[in-house]
Amino acid sequence: MPTDPAELREGFEEQSGLTVPSDATDLEIEGTCRDGDLSFYELRFTTTRGGAEDICAADGFQALPLDGPPDAGWVEDFPVQEDNTEIASTVRCRGGHPTEPVQRGVLVVFTEAGMVHDDGSPDGGDAAVVYAYSGEYPG
Repeated sequence: MPTDPAELREGFEEQSGLTVPSDATDLEIEGTCRDGDLSFYELRFTTTRGGAEDICAADGFQALPLDGPPDAGWVEDFPVQEDNTEIASTVRCRGGHPTEPVQRGVLVVFTEAGMVHDDGSPDGGDAAVVYAYSGEYPG
């Protein structure tokens, strides 16, 4: 498993069929092997509403919107770092890869504050923090 973030991103995108949006910032990504040689990726990044919609528009995905923070079942799958009081709404996208033995999941968290300028003042845009995973399973 590579350790370089660019190689991990490429591996995640190739395996999952999902594309990290071009406007993604603050990308955190980890890759591990499970059960010997089955690749598993987890990532977190910040993007715009449009970037979040793009990653959730993949074939085989079903989007489930929810007002407010994610419930306990969603938090089990995704290590949400935002405080529940900061979360305005969430969207969970989940589904298998259309042609490969890969399970994928995405949790989008929209914060109350939204996007901000360099000085910390709100700019009126929707900020989305995206958590995602992709994992091979035997098949």
